Amino acid sequence: GVYLAEGSFLLMLSIVARSLIVKWSLSPLLAGAMAGVIFVGLLCGNFCGGLVCDRYGRRPPILLTYLGVALCTFIATWVPGLLLLLAAKLFLGFCLGFGLPAANAIVAESCPPAHRSNIYCMTMVLFSLGQLYSAVIVWVINPSLSHELKHWRGMLMAAACLPLLLLGLAYFFLKESPHWLMLNWRVTEARDVITTMLRYKIGDTGITSKNYGCNRPSDFNSFLRRAASRSMHTAACWQRAALHNTEGMLPS
Repeated sequence: GVYLAEGSFLLMLSIVARSLIVKWSLSPLLAGAMAGVIFVGLLCGNFCGGLVCDRYGRRPPILLTYLGVALCTFIATWVPGLLLLLAAKLFLGFCLGFGLPAANAIVAESCPPAHRSNIYCMTMVLFSLGQLYSAVIVWVINPSLSHELKHWRGMLMAAACLPLLLLGLAYFFLKESPHWLMLNWRVTEARDVITTMLRYKIGDTGITSKNYGCNRPSDFNSFLRRAASRSMHTAACWQRAALHNTEGMLPS
């Protein structure tokens, strides 16, 4: 979802920047600042997001990214001058980059090693779908692609609907990375996340930690093995693969 929002906003901001350069008759220096400030924010956001996702988990930075992108976009649509708009775009770029390390990590940690590279590359398709979303908005609001028309605020507000939708979906359905939870010795939470994921993939087959006698952290790996043997589906096997590096770390 982070790549979906990033692809959407990078295309939309490039179109809006061109419109504002024509509308406000900006000098080459200010025009370059208008186009480049977003990438400065992306750089800073990536750096800070990597530190935060290692310390506090993968889920919080992703949620903050969606919320920050939506808020910064709405603020940018109401700023009265160029300097405030540049500041809003800087923070917007920061928010777009803030969730990228967490998104990359949670995808890599939630895939079987044999298919990790393929699945990770497939997430790049979301970047193109985000650009397609913005292209549809531009086509509907400004089909002539005229930079003189004053539609840039409406296009930004329409683009902000996507991160708001993703925020709602992620808040209710996105789980924390079980790999990160295990590395931080939060075994009970990792067990609950994996049990929930197994129900999503296999269906309600009665797979619970209590059914498998997983009442103590030392029983967790045994629970995973027995859960995987219940089905030929990939979900249980991939959960075991996601925790493969920490399998021997649990106390006996």
